[in-house]
Amino acid sequence: MKRVWCAAACLAIVSLPVHAAKPEPLPMPVAQQLPVDIVLGQQELAVEVPASGAATGAAVGGLLGALIGTAIDKAAVSNAEERVVELRNLLVDYPFNQRAEAALRAGVASDGLSPAPQITTCDAPAAVGGGGMVVVAGLSFGCSVVPAKGVLVVSPRYAIDNRFQNLAVRLHVALIDRETKSNGKPKLRLVSSHQYQFNYPLEALDGQKPDDNAARWIALGSDQLEAMLDYGIDQTIQMMAYDFSEAGRTERGEKKRGSTFFKGESFNGQQVRAADHWVWTRLNAGLPLHGYYPVRAGALPAVAVASDTGMAAQTEGAVTPPAADAAATEAPSAPVTDAVPATEAAPATEPAPAAAVDAGAGS
Repeated sequence: MKRVWCAAACLAIVSLPVHAAKPEPLPMPVAQQLPVDIVLGQQELAVEVPASGAATGAAVGGLLGALIGTAIDKAAVSNAEERVVELRNLLVDYPFNQRAEAALRAGVASDGLSPAPQITTCDAPAAVGGGGMVVVAGLSFGCSVVPAKGVLVVSPRYAIDNRFQNLAVRLHVALIDRETKSNGKPKLRLVSSHQYQFNYPLEALDGQKPDDNAARWIALGSDQLEAMLDYGIDQTIQMMAYDFSEAGRTERGEKKRGSTFFKGESFNGQQVRAADHWVWTRLNAGLPLHGYYPVRAGALPAVAVASDTGMAAQTEGAVTPPAADAAATEAPSAPVTDAVPATEAAPATEPAPAAAVDAGAGS
């Protein structure tokens, strides 16, 4: 069945003053010894519930409409939380934070980012400067409020949608400057923001409801689910390395249109890379990269984890890591894992970075 999948970023918008800055291309690499803050804070599989009640409430109008909208959203959250319990139980021993940290430490070094990144890891509560000053979901001061220029804040996340149609691993990446205001309070300035999401969309079957979809995920078992999440982590890191490479920066700045037809389904965005089992797409210039690995009924992915590389290896009918898949097109540069100077290259044309944000304004 042909469908269009739209894996939208879930952002928590905060009303903050925004000061426009003239876009400048990022250097190549971003820094020889780039400070990288890995912010970890997820303790279990998240369920993402869209706030769909607002539209219904707006149609009714007034206080009654607001109450109806709130009730719809509350019921959707409650139903999703009930359905996800058994799935969370299967993953109760899955160390997502540790796996993500290990993979990032091994893969964040690259020609486009830094040949010798300086990595710090912290939990999310410690990563908001003690004042809860989060600008958008996944973006914070990092692991400190000490003033610093050009800090890469990386936040991994994994979640399933409330209809249990899509399991995803997401990596939010932000390049920030940490400053101090004249009153001594910390201030954050956003230089650029990037998002990478690897999706496992479940094939739609006629008559299937969210409970049926949840049962199909549960039937995979913990080993399969963990291997899929491990592979999703590796894919998002490959996306990040590609996106900051010379080829990735050029492609990111190019205008795009249309959708990508892959494995009998239509996915939002123009194809960037593809292999036997997955495809990467980007909706338009400067927008996030999304990867899709369709999960078919009766032909579920058989993902195996290669212990020697930490990447998902290919067995018969299984997934292949981007760097090793002969069918992949326009493969990203392999991450540099030792402190060897990056190849000299002129800065590629960079799409306009996000506007700087004063996170301490109004204080």
